[in-house]
Amino acid sequence: MRFGGIAKTGRAHVHLELKRREDARPAPEGGVDLFLTVRDPLPPVCAVHGEPEVRTLRTWITTGRKTRHTRGQIRILGAEAAAKAHTFHSRSEHWSRHIAIRLPLCRRCVVVNRVARGFMALFLAISVLLLLTVVVIGVTGTGPDHKALATMAFFGGLWSPALGLGVRQIRQGWLGLEAPIDASALVIADAHPNFVRELGNAPAGASQAPIQPYEH
Repeated sequence: MRFGGIAKTGRAHVHLELKRREDARPAPEGGVDLFLTVRDPLPPVCAVHGEPEVRTLRTWITTGRKTRHTRGQIRILGAEAAAKAHTFHSRSEHWSRHIAIRLPLCRRCVVVNRVARGFMALFLAISVLLLLTVVVIGVTGTGPDHKALATMAFFGGLWSPALGLGVRQIRQGWLGLEAPIDASALVIADAHPNFVRELGNAPAGASQAPIQPYEH
């Protein structure tokens, strides 16, 4: 664990060390572990607002093969991490990893998370409804009379889940989760001073605080 970009406000970019998930198979000799998690438990403090934990969010992030990083990501992850994702050759050297994390949420973050989940469920429902419309049009044989409607419903049904994924990415950004392409760490960007303080005071391998009810 290390801290980077500590500002006058006390906020910092927290780099968390990773390990292979216990329920994942070990990688073969010379291979890489694709399913990771945070090595040490997080303190029961919200990283966004610094308030006590009331819920635990089980979420994940992948180290996608990004063609480029935004300026904000470069500022968080560092220029070296950005350079590793700059060219096709450098991206091809890294496997996409799946990083699972249990993140403490305060009351305000629980509200944000539930709103995001509501929008994701809405876009999924819209997708199902539009695709069912296409099926009904096909079964009833009215496609030739409603070509425009069938086309819009089909492509709308395919793209609606992408909007739901966009909402998930926005939630991920709200929580400050970032990961470099080489999965060298999981970064919580702009973590609250209270979270940084508690994390710095916790000894490595400390026992986890009592688990709060899960959010998804």
